[in-house]
Amino acid sequence: MNILAVLLGGGTGAVSRYLLSRIISEHSTAPIPLGTLAVNLIGSFLIGFFFQAFKESTANPAFRLLVTTGFLGGFTTFSTYALETINLAEEHEVGYTLLNLALHNGLGLLAVLFGMISFSMLKSLLTGGFHA
Repeated sequence: MNILAVLLGGGTGAVSRYLLSRIISEHSTAPIPLGTLAVNLIGSFLIGFFFQAFKESTANPAFRLLVTTGFLGGFTTFSTYALETINLAEEHEVGYTLLNLALHNGLGLLAVLFGMISFSMLKSLLTGGFHA
């Protein structure tokens, strides 16, 4: 059951990544690959959100695998990010190479943290415990 969950989630995540990245890239004139950055930041946010959610729940282990290892593992793309960064470096685009590194790593970490905080705030709001 766990392998099937990862398989289904991974396939769905990979197709979602391809479509979203393609749509963003087709409409972008940015000097760095924004499609890859977008999917990695969205995926980072979602893994933080679901990590926090699953930590506080009794969700089925197969469902947890479907979402995290499967869907989000297929959705985010470290290998593409690494290749695109190397390509920028090989094109002697040092500034864009460093920008790409900083955005993926810095914003990726912040997105995970923001996802975790967002879940906690949403949970508090829904249970009546959040006061702004």
